[in-house]
Amino acid sequence: MARKNELVESMIPPSLSESMQEALAGLQMVAPGDLSVILVGEPGTGKEWAARLIHQLSNRAHAALYTVDCGAVGASNIERELFGYDAITWEHIEIKRSAFEEASGGTLFLHDFEIIPVPVQLRVARAVEYRQFRKIGGDGDQEVNIRLIASTSRAAGGEVLQGLRGVDIESRLGAITITLPPLRDRKTDIPVLIERFLNEMRDRYLNPVQGISREALSVCCEFCWPGNVRQLKNAMEFAAIMSGGGLIHTQHLPAYLHNHPSISLAGS
Repeated sequence: MARKNELVESMIPPSLSESMQEALAGLQMVAPGDLSVILVGEPGTGKEWAARLIHQLSNRAHAALYTVDCGAVGASNIERELFGYDAITWEHIEIKRSAFEEASGGTLFLHDFEIIPVPVQLRVARAVEYRQFRKIGGDGDQEVNIRLIASTSRAAGGEVLQGLRGVDIESRLGAITITLPPLRDRKTDIPVLIERFLNEMRDRYLNPVQGISREALSVCCEFCWPGNVRQLKNAMEFAAIMSGGGLIHTQHLPAYLHNHPSISLAGS
């Protein structure tokens, strides 16, 4: 328990907003169990980070966290990626290991689950429900020993995941849904996150960046951050380089920030 508390403290900045504290409480609550989890949030809100936290706080932390970026794999290839295949021709035998096999004993994280075609979603749900699956071209079922975490950028409310009419994929997965709030709705977290990112850069790159000026911090706090936490982190890495290791001022920030500090690209 002490090790897990230290892990949480190392991964989660202190003094976060109430909405993010609620999300983190949910992550920590579901982590020890084995139920599937659906992470809902806009791109850049930290869904992959949340999946890693759940895995590291779970009883499967000793095993693999295997991630499939469904958007990168593409809808046409995702079934082969997830379930693998056994192909026998007159020339040769071809075998591809499945994501389920790669994640055996650990956690399977399906990023951008909504990209997966509905029939394949149903195959995933069935594999989770009955703890077995069959490879493409296979002649028998294989046992499944994984915990599933799926993420989606679709807004919460109603049916979270894509699915056939009348078929509730979420219920089939037996999943708990946790929503990660966008950064524009928790702007009090921005100074905390900036401090965290600058400290990480000092440790990782041995960058002697001194910090951020009050004016530059004000600009960051006023911006809507349509790319959420990922965009903020990238902006701080850019500014740290432009500052030459000194104090970050407004002119060191990306142009979209110091030229248009109050622009709202997210329509908010």
